[in-house]
Amino acid sequence: MLSEDLILKYDIGLSTCSDDPIGSTCSKLSPVVLVDVRTMEERNVSKIPTSICLAEFEKSVEAGDVSPEVDVITYCTVGYRSGLEARRLRNKYLLRNVYSLDGIVAYTHRKGSKLVNGESTSPSFAVKDTICCHTFASMWSDVGVGYIPVTFNLIHYLRESLKVAARSFSINFRHYCITCFRPCQRRG
Repeated sequence: MLSEDLILKYDIGLSTCSDDPIGSTCSKLSPVVLVDVRTMEERNVSKIPTSICLAEFEKSVEAGDVSPEVDVITYCTVGYRSGLEARRLRNKYLLRNVYSLDGIVAYTHRKGSKLVNGESTSPSFAVKDTICCHTFASMWSDVGVGYIPVTFNLIHYLRESLKVAARSFSINFRHYCITCFRPCQRRG
């Protein structure tokens, strides 16, 4: 399913207000669970309203709070990390309806898009609307009109890029092993 179709079908981030409980449990985010797979530093700058972090989502799945039939949409900056995580979630938890958005950068180009600043461990941190959009690196800073791109500094960018490469290798290697070394089924 195309990102534009997902945004329209689920009204992602378009009609929610900043008073909504950000980071609610998965059951309150029906009919779709929007999962931000980016780092906490990125989410603290910006995220799509009602999205939850990957760790929170996986905790809910492992606790049995998420049905395999639930619609799940992952997103990151431009869709690479979220595509990897969508495939991993499908395989690991046998979820049927996991999709990946093109990313928060493409989302900002959608008329009526809205971002909020994300979560923080500080209890005094209030979630509110923002015009900043964390874009990981300057090469992906083509955000929509009205938004201001924020990126990692060079050292942080290099460190996070290495983490993404390692995660990508791990997910792809695991997928390769599952696909190639799956026991053959006997034909009846």
